[in-house]
Parts: sequence; C-alpha cells; structure tokens
Amino acid sequence: TLFRSRDHVGVASTQDLLAIRNAALAHIGHSEYAVDSHLASANGFSAVGENRFKCNRFVADAAIEAGIAVPVLHTIPRPWPAPDGRYPPIANEWANGNVAIPGWRYLGSEVYPEPGFIAGHPSRAIGHCGIVDYDGLTISARPDGVGRNSRLMLEIGRAHV
Repeated sequence: TLFRSRDHVGVASTQDLLAIRNAALAHIGHSEYAVDSHLASANGFSAVGENRFKCNRFVADAAIEAGIAVPVLHTIPRPWPAPDGRYPPIANEWANGNVAIPGWRYLGSEVYPEPGFIAGHPSRAIGHCGIVDYDGLTISARPDGVGRNSRLMLEIGRAHV
C-alpha cells in the first residue's frame, strides 16, 4: 500500500489530530493497557479484564483525553443489578469503511497518513489499531503495554471530523 513506501509522515493538519497524537505519546512505556493488566472503567467504557487485548480502548481513551468524543458502539446487557457492558469500536471496526463511527471519517488506505490519524490493521480475528505518530510509526497498546509499532500496520485510517 501507499504507506509502506513512506519514510516519514509530516505534520498534523488540525489541532485535534495533534492533541490525539500527544495524548497517545504520553502513555508510551506504561503498562495499564497490557494484556495481563486489568483496565478500570473510564470515559464511559466498561472495565477490560486481564488476558484481553486493549488497543481499541487505548485509541478511544487517548482521543477522549484529547477532547474528542468516541462513541460506545457495543452494549452488552447484563442482568440487574450489574451494569451493562459498554465498549468503544473494536480494531476491525476502526479499519472497516462499512462501519459507521459517529464523528469519525473513514479515510481508506490511499490517504497520506497524518499524526493523530487512527490506523487499523484488520484481521479475521479482532485486528489491531493505533494512533499515527510523526514518523509514520503507530502508538498502540501492545501485549506488554503502550509502545510503538512498525509502519506495516498503517493500512487503513480514520480521522476525527
């Protein structure tokens, strides 16, 4: 794809994109989103237990920290008195142009990536997503915590509208 041949990305075209990138960058090296960690409920989303991938929650939380709304796309009903489960878009949904995410525009794989874009790598399972940094790498929740990924993940993008 277009992204695999780029050496760098450039600059963010909006303050919102820059704010998302900066919020993501502030988490690098932290383990709160690691697979073996328990992530508490926050930002209107339910907790995510141990042994669960959390890249979609990281993307949603970073955007919300930047002041950008991310909708609850999944509500799992639970019997009373337990509250219903509420979750942001999963990685495959960030990377799918057929899934509407209110407030976010699907860009596809032929758009030149900018810092702050949400990049997704779809898969038959759950996929992976992260936030584009200045050098074209992505910042995402990895198995051991928040870190940077290769450019190879930059296949599909979304941007806040």
